[in-house]
Amino acid sequence: MPLHSCSCVDGHEPLREGKLGHITQSCIDAWVSHYGDDPATTRLKADPKHTQPLFFWQLYSLLGEQFVEDIITNFYKRILVDTDPEHKEFTDAFSFEMLGYEFHVQNSVDFWLDAMGAGPRYEGSIKWRTHGFHKIHSNVMTQKGASIWMHHMQLAVAETNVGKDPRVKDAILNFIYVMMEMYKKDFRFNTDEHVYGCPMSAMMKKGHTGQI
Repeated sequence: MPLHSCSCVDGHEPLREGKLGHITQSCIDAWVSHYGDDPATTRLKADPKHTQPLFFWQLYSLLGEQFVEDIITNFYKRILVDTDPEHKEFTDAFSFEMLGYEFHVQNSVDFWLDAMGAGPRYEGSIKWRTHGFHKIHSNVMTQKGASIWMHHMQLAVAETNVGKDPRVKDAILNFIYVMMEMYKKDFRFNTDEHVYGCPMSAMMKKGHTGQI
């Protein structure tokens, strides 16, 4: 798929004011719970210096909204065209005919933006997302399902233009990693290289300076 473009920040665009949403604090708490440590900052506005840490809850302040829509749209288009018979149970679980393609895209966009400091966007909670919507599809909340999901999502992130800040993609991958590790605990499947399929150092770093 071609490289996607978005309205990204350059080195001179003013930062946006971040706002707590319905799940922002819960996502920060998930980060703290996973690493067993407090982050360097819980401020929702990013430090524009590339040498300073960047956390996923600051991404909206740096990039706005379009980058999330680009990533999520790319991801679901990949699900739509995935015809691998080994993936059929996974792709069927998205039920595009029942809820509609647009529903899945918008629901995920709102979840990400709310977590990343764009203010109240997601009408629900992490608990609802885990124990409600995902419980319905518990048959694919497995190591195999997580591996397929991660494969498509990593490619979607890699193909999306998020500007020149070297910290950004690591921060996005860290968000994905923290959420996946939360789902792992709830649904009791293993991750590690079986799911991530790439060096995990970028996703596991606490703060992202663009220096792996």
